[in-house]
Amino acid sequence: MEKYLELCDTCQEIKLEDYLYQANYPGTVELGRFQDVAKKNHCSLCRLVIQALNSHSRQHWKSGIYPVEVCYLGRYNEKSNRPVLEVWFNSTSETLPDGMWGHSTTLSQILPLHQQLVHDASKARTSACAQLVGEKVDISRIRGWMKSCASLHGPNCNPHKLHFSENLDLSLLLVDVRRMRLAECGWASRYVALSYVWGSSQSLKSTKANIHHLQKDGAVRELWGELPQAIKDAIELTDAMGETYLWVDALCIIQDDNRSKAVYIACMNQIYGNAHVTLVTLNDPSADSALLGVAHSRILIQSPVEINGLHLVPRLPQLSTVEQYSAWSCRAWTFQEGILSRRCLYFAEHQVFWQCRTTYQSEDCPDNHDQDASDFVRGRKTNALERETGNDVRRQFNVYESLVKQYSPRALTFPADSLSAFTGVLSAMAESFSWNFASALPEPAFDLALLWRPMFGATMRPRPFSGQKAGPLVCTSPTWCWTAWHGNLFWDPWRLGSFAAQRVSLKTEVASFWIQDFGGLRPIRRGRANDSDVEIAGYKPGEHTAIGCALVFEAKTIDTEVYNISAPRMDQCALWNSEIAGGGLSSYFCNNMSYSLWIYDDAGQHCGTFSSLGRDSWPKQRKDGPRHDIVLLSRSSQDKVTQAAILHFQDHLPLEYPSDREYYEEIFDTRHYRYKNDWALNVMLVRWENDLVERVTVGQMHADAWKEAHQKSKLITLV
Repeated sequence: MEKYLELCDTCQEIKLEDYLYQANYPGTVELGRFQDVAKKNHCSLCRLVIQALNSHSRQHWKSGIYPVEVCYLGRYNEKSNRPVLEVWFNSTSETLPDGMWGHSTTLSQILPLHQQLVHDASKARTSACAQLVGEKVDISRIRGWMKSCASLHGPNCNPHKLHFSENLDLSLLLVDVRRMRLAECGWASRYVALSYVWGSSQSLKSTKANIHHLQKDGAVRELWGELPQAIKDAIELTDAMGETYLWVDALCIIQDDNRSKAVYIACMNQIYGNAHVTLVTLNDPSADSALLGVAHSRILIQSPVEINGLHLVPRLPQLSTVEQYSAWSCRAWTFQEGILSRRCLYFAEHQVFWQCRTTYQSEDCPDNHDQDASDFVRGRKTNALERETGNDVRRQFNVYESLVKQYSPRALTFPADSLSAFTGVLSAMAESFSWNFASALPEPAFDLALLWRPMFGATMRPRPFSGQKAGPLVCTSPTWCWTAWHGNLFWDPWRLGSFAAQRVSLKTEVASFWIQDFGGLRPIRRGRANDSDVEIAGYKPGEHTAIGCALVFEAKTIDTEVYNISAPRMDQCALWNSEIAGGGLSSYFCNNMSYSLWIYDDAGQHCGTFSSLGRDSWPKQRKDGPRHDIVLLSRSSQDKVTQAAILHFQDHLPLEYPSDREYYEEIFDTRHYRYKNDWALNVMLVRWENDLVERVTVGQMHADAWKEAHQKSKLITLV
């Protein structure tokens, strides 16, 4: 126990007990800028504050340089009645290092030790408290979490198992941790699953050659040295928890049997959804994937400090923070394993976390059942699949969007797996929402789904050259599906959802979409009355089967030669202040337009914008180069956004947002084009390769500029 008697002038005025034990909120205290607080080594409370915030340190943090934001002490959620001591700071583009922009909040907690409160029942009931974590995992605590979930949480955590896979002629292979062999079991068996990052070195895997040997008693023990540490730890922990069977992909899928692999990949929602609990490794990307605290001891970092008789300790990094910086969170295949599991035990560097569909627990704060606190404060990892959506397609799409945004930045060893590694999630949504998918886009919301955008830094996955055979190192997803890209993706919420409480409605401009794949030609079922089975005139169904998956539709188009597409001419913008160059443009506006291309009409007026497209990616128009068209997909309608509406809705907006003028100036010059309810046309920039078309990007145009240009109706085969 460290003991510092000195407090700085600011901290001397803070009554810590009021924050920890009194429901009435004492108020927020401004401690000063992070670097200034960090210099107060003589102050015990300032030291605690920096320790707590450093547990959330980002990659751009540098000692003595970043962060620079003002730190606050109090309760982040001032309306909460739960006594707690929290510290935080808010980051914006103004305070982040050059080249970074956005907004975020870094938040942590300082808690009294559980040992201090065991003799003071009144304080123990009112305050969250921390507990010191040991070098090894407390198996009895894990058993307690599992028992409570199984007996108290009802059908939310204990639904009926899914049995549709029983009709297959393949059994479920499981590791029998007591007989140390692989066993063929029924799909309804009780088992533990493992989710981990495969190492680069060769390790034991099931193959056609060794599968029969691995089913003999003791075979797994015999080959123990060939197993990665994560599987060894999972076997030992499964046995210690009193369980018999473990599912781990390397052993329970015959790796050189393409037929069985295809079956299991399609059933990942059942495999992980039916697991009694899933063990997850959350180590640093450079570390081994061991389940720390099982065979290997953990490093203890908790350092309690005594201040005015209170024994305080910063809360250890919570699940949302630890998961963000783990190797597990960077890999594509592990995404669906965590999302689809009903219960997870996350093994991090310093402690174990439990999360089921009802509760979240951590070893350092085992009695924290604060249901009033936000998920962000509690540190839990939220699961979009658990949201209640009813039959609302838009709410269901929000779940889909959230899952895509979490998955798309993750890395794959083989680009060809970009769709396969997400198939389990698609299967779960198909079951929950009764959806069909075209590639990875939901058919009931297809017009909206087509409008995905890559953020700056996202790249298209390697694609096969003309005549090249498909292989694991190339991606065969069509350019119109986001699985063809790697990096952060999004659906623009302010132009497709709502902004300042002004909702956006979407109306399609395409009568029907068709999918051409190896199964033939079929219509996309968007739930519209005019979605028909009538074949498209002039299209031969068997002509393009070699390309895998094509989207066929008839749409209005305009040749890009009609317009000038170039980098934004900011000095010609209506918001430009000539007296102070750029003084009328906010940092939000400048940053948001940094990687956009503006469309200029024949009079040189800004009439549309393609976002998230690097300027070097737009080829200059050449007579011998590929032809480009702008294709009309849909129309957005929205009541006018006013500054009064923005100010009224300000508490629900992020720290950075556009003004009413900027909102429209991003898309068109407000001096030459005017707002009207359905001004916004959602368009796609495409590139022609002979008779086939590839997606380049999407954007918006003003309807008047489109109307004035020469349009053609064309049959589009988008690949």
